[in-house]
Amino acid sequence: MNKFNRAFTGLFLGSIVGLCFGAFVAFAVSSCGHKVSPYAADSLLTGKDSTLYGVAGECGMSTFCLVVDSGEPIYVTRDNEAGQYGDILGELNEGDSFSLSTRDNGEVLVRAINLTGLSRFPITYRIFNGHFVLDNHVATIDKFDKDSLVVVYSDGSRVGFAAKK
Repeated sequence: MNKFNRAFTGLFLGSIVGLCFGAFVAFAVSSCGHKVSPYAADSLLTGKDSTLYGVAGECGMSTFCLVVDSGEPIYVTRDNEAGQYGDILGELNEGDSFSLSTRDNGEVLVRAINLTGLSRFPITYRIFNGHFVLDNHVATIDKFDKDSLVVVYSDGSRVGFAAKK
């Protein structure tokens, strides 16, 4: 084998190894998103439900108020110390039923879901530990307004629903 063939073969094999390594890195990076694997989602559905339930009270620009069944108002801030806002899913109407999940000793809103708004859609769901569960699978609410609801499952599949007429 002459010098040219050895150099070409080394370059070719180096390129193949480089491409394989690059593909592996791309796969590893794309797998590191905020996706929840089906197995991890199952683990979210065990244990005691920590979700709070009640109706929305008078809310301010930086606070959310949930009046629980006992009549006690619970006030939480909408953002944490890092300035990240929690999710309020659906319209924020005083008197609507909501589920609420918190963090930082119950002081910061993680997720509030308008249950009154969800009743407009032809679905059977539950809320567990602040997570939206549809068809026994944890799903993320991607869009939620008075006319439509779009959820995304952990495998990336999207399902849309129209409000009942």
